[in-house]
Amino acid sequence: LFIVVIDVFVNFVFTMPEDPRIKPNRLQQYFEYGRSLESKLQYLVRETNEISAPIANSGWLATEVEQGTPLDTGEGMRVAIYGQSMSNRVGYQLKEIDPEITLRLRGGPGAPINHSYTMFSMDEANWQHADVVVLSIVASGVRMLTTMTTMGWAFEVPAPYTYPRGRLVDGEAESVEPLINSLEELRTALEDPVKWDAFKAQLAEHDASFSPTLFNGGWSDRSALLRLARRGFGQRHQDRFDAPYLDRNGFKDHADVLEITRQLITKFADKTRAAGAKPVVILFHDQGTSDFLYAAVSKTLDENGIAYISTHEIAPSMETTSYLPDGHFKKKYDRIFAERIMEQIEDYRNPNRAP
Repeated sequence: LFIVVIDVFVNFVFTMPEDPRIKPNRLQQYFEYGRSLESKLQYLVRETNEISAPIANSGWLATEVEQGTPLDTGEGMRVAIYGQSMSNRVGYQLKEIDPEITLRLRGGPGAPINHSYTMFSMDEANWQHADVVVLSIVASGVRMLTTMTTMGWAFEVPAPYTYPRGRLVDGEAESVEPLINSLEELRTALEDPVKWDAFKAQLAEHDASFSPTLFNGGWSDRSALLRLARRGFGQRHQDRFDAPYLDRNGFKDHADVLEITRQLITKFADKTRAAGAKPVVILFHDQGTSDFLYAAVSKTLDENGIAYISTHEIAPSMETTSYLPDGHFKKKYDRIFAERIMEQIEDYRNPNRAP
């Protein structure tokens, strides 16, 4: 009886704000972490994009390509960056260093390389006018090549955008396209059981992070205590999902994620050079990933003469002092990363300058 009273009390006192655009307080958010993904989507996605949660609008490939600063009319050096919020923060520092730079920043929250590379490919009309094109890769996102959405691997605070799942076919990197590609299509599917079931079936087949227990809603969403239990299951699910791809010695090429990453880097560089621009790659080592991404792809970068910076050389990823509480690097490191990118820009401006 007391458990039931506590459950009802928590649900009543820590109800989420009616408007998904309003940031909840910590306790409201805490008791929502374990809500099913279907229930979270019903809360985040409203009748129009304008009244939906900001995170529901973020990261959709077509939408992101339509937005941003066009480069064809830019003056000064024109730089396009494809990645995540980490790369955006570096871009802002580039603009502070050289205000004359025309900057195009495109990406998604925590986006893996299959999302960033696809956005780069879709945005050719812009980056073909760039002088320097930057592709950023986050170490923890390498395993996400086997997913089609952030929802399964960012269960507690999901961003619902989708992207192609990477795979090898006869040794060549190819992709599986998601059935849902925009917030409008997601909204329609949530209201159409046939379309929604088809999307879930696709995720079950092609998204390695998919879990029916985390995805499917129901009566358990009404209980704060059962939501806490689902959150615990979600954390265990995340650990099981991560295990085949990474251990204390570095990345493992499970599901060909390293080979696909290397091929996408090479394709990115070839396309950029063919358009007359300079390709640059940023290897972001988020907290706890040591130098694993650098160890996995640096040989490919060196052999193909691709300019790059690796954050492990500047901000040790095994030290919490390198990061803000939200997981981003501290601003002083963003500045150093930007200065390293500026060196690559200066090499493009003056190819004969002394190192």
